[in-house]
This record gives sequence, structure tokens and C-alpha cells, in this order.
Amino acid sequence: MKIIVAKTEREFDETAAQLAARQLIEKPDSVMGFATGNTTIGFHRELSRLTQSLHLDWSQATSVNLDEFIGPRPDNPRSCHYRMYEQLLNQTNILPENILIPSSDEKLLEQTLHTFPEEIRRRGGVDFQVLGIGTNGHIAMNEPGTPWGQDMLTVTLSEKTVGDKAAFWGGADQVPRRGVTMGMRLILQGRTQLLMAKGADKADAIYKTLCGPVTEQVASSALQLHPNVIVLLDEAAAAKLS
Repeated sequence: MKIIVAKTEREFDETAAQLAARQLIEKPDSVMGFATGNTTIGFHRELSRLTQSLHLDWSQATSVNLDEFIGPRPDNPRSCHYRMYEQLLNQTNILPENILIPSSDEKLLEQTLHTFPEEIRRRGGVDFQVLGIGTNGHIAMNEPGTPWGQDMLTVTLSEKTVGDKAAFWGGADQVPRRGVTMGMRLILQGRTQLLMAKGADKADAIYKTLCGPVTEQVASSALQLHPNVIVLLDEAAAAKLS
């Protein structure tokens, strides 16, 4: 496991974007796994900039999103689908058929649970998986106590997660309570994992991730079991490691 502590927000975003760009350059048909959240906004912006300045070719690549809220339409600006296109994919030449985002449609959930993992495997599995982390250690929408033995599942968001997302959604009552997510078993099959965390509110979760026991109560602790993990932190998120 490699830990990188960035001194500035710019260094943080540039480091993440350079790692992703290198993956695309070295393997143009990479399957790239992405997360949407506040931590990855600057990373997506910088990767978009590198896509233009380096003329990165996404035409053979596949983009995979970790999760989606159940209910909001894809054109809802707060949906993972909308944010992924707005922040990154619209700035690339990736082919529409190579964009994999879990459906938010309740009627398609059963189909999504089966076909989404199958499609990832059909494409050879995820080469480079970007991960954010919640203040309670959740990865994607794998909340504390979520079993790790599933590839794909529906979940109910914890009250902690709902509270953390309340401001973004315009109030806790506006936050969707359910989501569909890649499970830890499928996530850990990604060949390279890039875990990103910013802010003092993530320091405790990062400490438990890297130094605590491996337990389903802290989904991110599963990364201790993976052979190729890069942990990118700002100084605030890394504060409890010293």
C-alpha cells in the first residue's frame, strides 16, 4: 500500500489526474472505475484538462460508476449519472456504449444487479478503480455492516450518510434513502485501487481504514486485503496517521 499526502488541493487533484491519465496512456482500452462526490470534483476537472492538453484518447476505454441513488432521474443534477457526465465524460471522446452507470430506475433494479457485474467482467474487469470514502468508512454505498460477499446490491443509506449529504441535496428530507452499488467483492477485483480523502472529517475513517481491524463495520478496511492500493490524502485527512 502506497500513501501519498498532498500539501495543497491543487497537488491532490493533479496527482490523482496524473495517475488516471497514465493508466489510459499505458492501456488505451482500460476499464476505469469512477466515484462521484465532493472529493473527486477537482480530480475530474484536472483529468478533463489533461484530456485536452495531452489529447488523451478515450475511444477504447470503458467508464464504470460505482453506484447510483434509486429514484432520481439521470438528468437530476444531483444524480451520480448527471455529475459524471457533467464533470468528466462530456469532455472526452468516450463512446456511449462504453459508459456503465447503474440504473436509478426501481423497475430495472433486478436486471441491474445481475447484468452490471457481468458486463464489467465481459470487458475484462476494472483496471483502475477510484474510490472516495465516507466519514463512517463507507466505500461506494457499502455502509457499516453491509456484507462483503456480493457483487452488486441495493442498500439503505445510514442516517450518518444522509446527514453528510443533506446540504448538497437541499435538506435531509430530500436525500434519497436507497441506492444501488457495487459490492466490496466486485470492487476489490479492480487491479489498482486509488482511495482519495480530503478534510479533517475523514481523518478518523482513514485511520480505521489503514490501522484498524479488517471488519464489515468499516467497509474501507477491506482495502488492507488488496495488493495494489494507492491512498491519496490531504494533510487534514492524514492527521491521525502520524
